[in-house]
Amino acid sequence: MKTIRNIIKNIVIIALVFLTLLQTGRLWFGAPIDKNFFRTIINQMTVPVEDFPETAYLLLPYRIISGNGDFFWISYSDASESGGMQTVLDILDELFKDALYAREKEPDFSALSPCLIFEYAVPVPADIFCEIILQTPKRIQDEAGIITDHIASVGRIVFMPIADELVGVFFTDAYSGKSYEYSVRITDAIYDSLTKTINRESGVKYTGYPFIPYVKAPIDYTVLRAVNPYMSSGGTLTLRSVERELALLFSDNPITFSAPDDNSFRFTNDANVVCRYNLSNHLIEYSDYSRIETDKSNSFAENFAVARRFIERDNIQHDFSLAAYSFNGEEHVFYFSLAVLDFPILIIGEETPYFIEITAQRQKVVKYQRYAHYFVPHEKAEFSSERGDIEVLGYGYEAGQGLVYLSAGKH
Repeated sequence: MKTIRNIIKNIVIIALVFLTLLQTGRLWFGAPIDKNFFRTIINQMTVPVEDFPETAYLLLPYRIISGNGDFFWISYSDASESGGMQTVLDILDELFKDALYAREKEPDFSALSPCLIFEYAVPVPADIFCEIILQTPKRIQDEAGIITDHIASVGRIVFMPIADELVGVFFTDAYSGKSYEYSVRITDAIYDSLTKTINRESGVKYTGYPFIPYVKAPIDYTVLRAVNPYMSSGGTLTLRSVERELALLFSDNPITFSAPDDNSFRFTNDANVVCRYNLSNHLIEYSDYSRIETDKSNSFAENFAVARRFIERDNIQHDFSLAAYSFNGEEHVFYFSLAVLDFPILIIGEETPYFIEITAQRQKVVKYQRYAHYFVPHEKAEFSSERGDIEVLGYGYEAGQGLVYLSAGKH
């Protein structure tokens, strides 16, 4: 009798395991796009996650532009939340499988044609771009050439609906400036999703050529208020209040020493990590002086993945995207821009106008710095100009200021 009960119990356990796996599959493959969207893509890959780092974030554009040639909407928010990312991936998947042709041709933005544009501030190497989309070694070998034979680095992708079930996809090489058009047949569902994404009117509305964002003055916008989470409950910066917030950066090895140090607070641990909070400009400066493993790869993609993962650990309150990078032969330096209410945050009066700077070498973060503040809506305001059209650049932030306003150039 006991044996029969054990058999029944084992059958029930097996059934529960099967149902759990089934539900997990639904969550992975049927979930809507959210902030974990690209992590989901990686989880679906046929190669182990540890062998394919989070380079998928390289597909996130610096900004998304949509419109019809008469006016355009520009959004700097996280593309994985835009609702259009899945549509783009579906179109690219069809392109690799069966593009009708590829020819050198510039997209015509003057024809008032509806379009969706992914614009990259930092070029994405074409081979890495293909690996992320195609995922499996066989597809990479068989299909990547349709892009890599023409494009070295992806700087921009334009999607233009042509007719029912037909879309023109234009890849622009970031260095040569040449564009190649691919004609792709897609399903009615993907076509409808593309047109809905183009007509979504998300972001800020501009007139004129899509890459020079001029707007008619005056414009209404939201003034931001800078909030410093490192302050104590009494509204002052103390050694203890700053140390409490910096704990995330020291999650692997906690802080063992802290002290005031030359107009800053200095924190160290027993793993040769030093972090300073600069009291004059509210800049957090983290440096890791421990040994670098020289046998590890030092590629752009792997260092980028390590840098992105480190920033996520710091619990940044806003969307952020790669805006620039440099390489000195040993270290990759990545610059990230924040986006708030569909505008980038630009730093005023500093050599580097970006909110986050992070340096990686051989898959290790050796330096990280960012400004301490995050931003919340404060009040509505109007930006006016006697000159008429204005070019909106973004929010101009000067270290330590309380309110943050739009910064604009003149047409």
